[in-house]
Amino acid sequence: MSPAGSPTPTPTAARRVATGVAAGQQPAAEPSGNPELWRGIDQAHLMGVELIVAVLFWGGIGYLVDGWLGSTPWFTAFGALLGNVAGVYLIYLRSQRIDAAASERAASVGDRVGTGPGGHSRGS
Repeated sequence: MSPAGSPTPTPTAARRVATGVAAGQQPAAEPSGNPELWRGIDQAHLMGVELIVAVLFWGGIGYLVDGWLGSTPWFTAFGALLGNVAGVYLIYLRSQRIDAAASERAASVGDRVGTGPGGHSRGS
């Protein structure tokens, strides 16, 4: 017991409090050691954000033009459609960069793994 009469917390209880884990709950799992998984999740998230931002940006530009010209909703609709096309194009460009980077990583790993001593291919 502590001097104030309350029980002294155990090291495990103190660790749970420090990490925000309540009693009886398992702590959150540590991120996987698989960097490819996290790279893919990151890229997918960026693609979604790019699409949404492009639609909102160009739709907003169209909305402003409609307010200026008084032609509601034509420029807003055109801007949203243009934003959708631009967002899909940005996703296409990002996927091409991802594929190129993955090919380079696979080639560099293949160069190191696929050859044995003396530069000869393994298994032949």
